[in-house]
Amino acid sequence: MYKYNQYTDSGLEWLGEIPAHWKMIPLSLCFSENKEINSSLSDITSLQFKQGEIIQKPETKFDSELAKVLEKYTIIKPNDIIVNGLNLNYDFLTQRIAIAKQNGIITSAYISLRPQKKINPFYYCYYLKSMDFQKVLNGMGVGIRLTLSYNELKRIYIPLPPITEQDRIAKFLDFKCQQIDTTIAKIESIIDCLKEQRLMTIQTAITKGINSEAKYTDSGVDWIDRIPSHWKVKKLKYALKQINIKRSSINNNLPYIGMENVESWTGKFIGSDSEVEGLSNYFHAGNVLFGKLRPYLAKVYRANTDGLCSTEFIVYDVLDNNSMYIQNLLLSPSFINIVNASTYGSKMPRANSNFIGNLKIAIPPPIEQKQIANYLNNINKKIEAAIHLKQDEITHLKEYKHSLINSIVTGKIKITKDDE
Repeated sequence: MYKYNQYTDSGLEWLGEIPAHWKMIPLSLCFSENKEINSSLSDITSLQFKQGEIIQKPETKFDSELAKVLEKYTIIKPNDIIVNGLNLNYDFLTQRIAIAKQNGIITSAYISLRPQKKINPFYYCYYLKSMDFQKVLNGMGVGIRLTLSYNELKRIYIPLPPITEQDRIAKFLDFKCQQIDTTIAKIESIIDCLKEQRLMTIQTAITKGINSEAKYTDSGVDWIDRIPSHWKVKKLKYALKQINIKRSSINNNLPYIGMENVESWTGKFIGSDSEVEGLSNYFHAGNVLFGKLRPYLAKVYRANTDGLCSTEFIVYDVLDNNSMYIQNLLLSPSFINIVNASTYGSKMPRANSNFIGNLKIAIPPPIEQKQIANYLNNINKKIEAAIHLKQDEITHLKEYKHSLINSIVTGKIKITKDDE
């Protein structure tokens, strides 16, 4: 790739130099604010931001209440650029800018920019995304929540390359970004397969064991099927003891664990600054916490210290069992599925502790529990390492994509006909 022959100062610190033949003009000369409100309900195709794109919302039942909401939305057209100018003091992971690719309506809380003639809206979408990458927008806006409006946005100066260059840049970036996104999608698919492999390994180990020479017998339990003949089948409440000790979290120095602090399907702790007030469940080191709210999220935590937790957790003392084995058992897909099928409540589905306590589970001898737990721990470390490497690849690809967009839309790199 090449550089331009001559550069000039853009007058903007973050932008630096631009090609000498590019102009700097107010954004208002390229875009007007689209404030066409859907007052007559001429369109009910509701759109939303998702991961830096404008996509269609899932269909919901249209009724009078929904109509009252949709009639306040903004009507947008293909090539309108949508800016999420809300809460500029928060980091939205560079996903504040998107271009509409279909007719529809979107919340009027967003800024809708309608392009003027003789500009390429895709070039300017990439340019505004570049501003977002550089966090140029974060310091703008007014009010406590730092909200950006068109009145502030229209005054910013943006480059105006010749339309032929805008077209060439947009076409090149469309192609390169599609390549990068396809590669990222393939890597994400590999990560999903690794996670699936981990769950299937857990499922097999806690129902079949790890001794390939074991003799099997019918467990009499549908979700378990056949088990090693020397294992015992008993109700969960006879293998684990539910602990129901409440303590106030006010003026209490014990660590607190909320549902948001446990990663789904892995049981890993996720730190947060959240504070809690009121009564909480008390647990001891070695207890296992099972999330009964939305059990399909598979929030199962093995405590390594005493503490307090949300009352949405059921706290279990593992008695004479291995706590690592029990955590894996409660994380197994079949166990989660059968618990999830029993929930009550549509908006906030919860599992009943009595139902869980009466579920039958397969229990190996203590020594074998430890062997299985150690085996799964080693497998998990290898899978976690593989996932981490793949996640690093995705991070580097995203960084490269951001750098490429920034270098090209600001004129640091010249796109020629040979690059198309």
